[in-house]
Amino acid sequence: TTTPGTRMPMMMMMPLPRGLFRSKSSSLILRRYGRAPFSAQCSSSTSSIVSSTTKSTTRHSSSLLLGFGIAATLSGYVYFGGGVTLRPEAKRSYGSLSSSSPPSLGLAPPIVVRTVTTGVLLEKENRSQWSQEIKKAAQVNQRVSDTLKRKGFEVQGTRLTTNSFEEYVDTSRPESILKGIRDLLTIAELEGIPIIGIGPATRSSSIEVIPEIVKMSPKVSLSIPVPLMGGGVMESSPDYERALKAAEVCLRISQETDKGIGNFQLAVSFNARSNIPYFPVGYHRGPMSFAIGCESTPVVSHAMKTCEEKGKLAPNELGNMQKSIVNALEHDMKIIEQVGKEHANHMGVTFDGIDTSVAPNPTRLSLTEGYKAAGLGKFGQSGSLCVSSIITAAVKSVNVKKAGYSGLMLPPLEDSGLASMAMETYRIQDLLLYSAVCGVGLDTVPIPGDTPKEKIAALYMDCSALAHRLDKPLTARLFPVLGKKAGEMTEFNSPHMCNGKIFSVD
Repeated sequence: TTTPGTRMPMMMMMPLPRGLFRSKSSSLILRRYGRAPFSAQCSSSTSSIVSSTTKSTTRHSSSLLLGFGIAATLSGYVYFGGGVTLRPEAKRSYGSLSSSSPPSLGLAPPIVVRTVTTGVLLEKENRSQWSQEIKKAAQVNQRVSDTLKRKGFEVQGTRLTTNSFEEYVDTSRPESILKGIRDLLTIAELEGIPIIGIGPATRSSSIEVIPEIVKMSPKVSLSIPVPLMGGGVMESSPDYERALKAAEVCLRISQETDKGIGNFQLAVSFNARSNIPYFPVGYHRGPMSFAIGCESTPVVSHAMKTCEEKGKLAPNELGNMQKSIVNALEHDMKIIEQVGKEHANHMGVTFDGIDTSVAPNPTRLSLTEGYKAAGLGKFGQSGSLCVSSIITAAVKSVNVKKAGYSGLMLPPLEDSGLASMAMETYRIQDLLLYSAVCGVGLDTVPIPGDTPKEKIAALYMDCSALAHRLDKPLTARLFPVLGKKAGEMTEFNSPHMCNGKIFSVD
């Protein structure tokens, strides 16, 4: 007989029909270690076989106890024996773990590809070329996505970014702006493009029509940049008039869309670079190119907790945590990088790289579990700034071509743990503080619906000053919630967000 924790040498592997040992009551499953999925401490040759034949780390079916070992079907393959550790099966998929139900550390979550985002440059004078450019972008997205899926990655979706819509639509009247964007959406829909980032709005006439653009379709995302101006107490100071206009738009959207959900499509940006694959800030410059954005918060949190489990995590040994995070991310990201490079060469486009950011998912393991494992207290307590800095350093140390933010994301309504701790262990000013050493800024932050526009503009000014002083990209995506006060719960019904307490704006 074999008991949990028993180790065995790899014996043999043979293909079997998909679902042959499939069972709803499996008692044992394979444990994933470190860099190589489902090949714990195997020889390099065996490990490569397992990695190459495992079609998807999210779809193992069951495992069967045999006299000398285990037979586990993975996308139609069965492995007898193996240099693996057996343990009781978790009740939930390791790709969908919440902070309220911490996983057994035997299952390392896989990296998920949130988006393959291709950018195109559109011109007002060459409107006849829009369809051709968008069609090629859709092909790039599809081919890269298909290859990643064949290599076992879950790919949540693809996206298209353009240069600023002000450069390719008639902005002389609100009606002409809306018509130009409506035409773009029609072309994109014909080519199977699900979401479009139409870039930054910088002109007053464009900014004023943003609520109408947002109401037109949930498939459109865009941004309002708050740049620096000359003069002021610094070498240059943020543009207050732009910040105030952005605040007015944010409040209008909160009043004119269902529970203010339209603000999910708008980012107020600060020092944001082009070719970020994440929305709503993503926009494009230059020849056609693509970048890949990943969803890795569960991976990072699991790596931190595993480090704690092995006794390698103490306040004076936090360097081990950074190494553990790098090791957990680098193997899969190198595979993703190789896919990107190969398709760039084949299709004659530029591969911008991977945004290695630690991006969360509200239905999966929360990063707050990792903060707790670091031993310096809960997220939001003293020590959180240090842990945020270490995670960011690890993400930036991953040895792949990087794009976008490549930092730590802390959006309260996209991480169940962060949502549950809002207004208890941390507040808005804490998120701003952490932004100094990580990334994004104030993302998916709910605030009272009656917050004055001047206070919202002041938050934007803080973000802009921080982003430009430290020369890093930050964004703010605030959600004023009508009829709600600080400390009350949001009531969004969105697959992309969870609900949490509303923050006060002091």
